[in-house]
Amino acid sequence: MIIGGVALAVVVAIALVVVFATQGGGGRKPAAQPTGAANAPAAPPRVESILLGAQEIGTILGDPNIVSSGHGDQLRAQQGTLSNPECLGFFEPLEESVYRPFGPTAMRSEVLHTTGNDSGHRVVEAVASFASAEKARAFVEASAEKWRSCAGQTVSLTSSNKTNEWSVGNVTGAAPKITQVRTLTDGSGRSCQHVLSAVSDVVIDVQACGPDITDGAGRMAEDMGTRATK
Repeated sequence: MIIGGVALAVVVAIALVVVFATQGGGGRKPAAQPTGAANAPAAPPRVESILLGAQEIGTILGDPNIVSSGHGDQLRAQQGTLSNPECLGFFEPLEESVYRPFGPTAMRSEVLHTTGNDSGHRVVEAVASFASAEKARAFVEASAEKWRSCAGQTVSLTSSNKTNEWSVGNVTGAAPKITQVRTLTDGSGRSCQHVLSAVSDVVIDVQACGPDITDGAGRMAEDMGTRATK
């Protein structure tokens, strides 16, 4: 019986050693944790930091009631039907069919307006990044040709069952920065200034509309350009 007891004790001891060894010395091995960027929060794209805030835009336009209507991270759909489709890029920033052939890599936009006032200001600010500074400038150069072809025309825009006629002014400047203004033909004095500017590998695309627009979009584009170089 003693011999049998000793044998049993030896078997138990061996079993304990095996269990101890397979468990890594008596403590459970911690589960592997994910490593690398997949476990870290995604950093906001550079283009997002270039957009101005509502308060900054309100200060530029002298309108304390500017509010945001929403942000976007995609190219924008056409906002209406133009009598001359070739003028589409001039009429609306970050328009999909205008940008898509040039292959932008990232984009951000924001639409803002004067709260509670349909005849107040409307602003579209947008930024698109490209694979290189050369590609960004090439987009502005191609756009300048399209914009110039619209200068001096009266173009109608139909949206939400309403048609407005706009008188299109001349293009000011050349790549990397161009500006063009359009004015409603109804005598209301409402106009829109549109600025397109290539800064490094990004294109800044800003349009400001209202009854008192002078160089609001130009000043916004300058401030955004400063951010783009930081």
